[in-house]
Amino acid sequence: MATENKKEESLFPLEKILTTSAEAYIMSQGKHPSDYRLVGVYSPTSVYHSYLPIHGVYSYQPSHHFTDLQLEMFMEKIPANTEMVTDFKENYVLANDHFLLHTAHGTALIPKERGK
Repeated sequence: MATENKKEESLFPLEKILTTSAEAYIMSQGKHPSDYRLVGVYSPTSVYHSYLPIHGVYSYQPSHHFTDLQLEMFMEKIPANTEMVTDFKENYVLANDHFLLHTAHGTALIPKERGK
């Protein structure tokens, strides 16, 4: 359990991953886009799964464990010194009867050092 807590502490904080635009966030902070270095963050993953149609309709709802794992993998890709991640979006695509593809992407806002 100590290892799990240590990993959670090293991940980028969930509350700093926003769906709002980079521009809206930067303006809300009273800053200018030139104050930041913007870096794209992208995390593609896939998972094997099995499901059955319900009333003839195939429907797949990812389990909480699956979605937590995908988010954790995204958080691990966020660069050091990131102040906030904006423009966050996720997409799930059923590739076939056994594979679910997941992508997550956003924009990491990294404050530029003063004087540079």
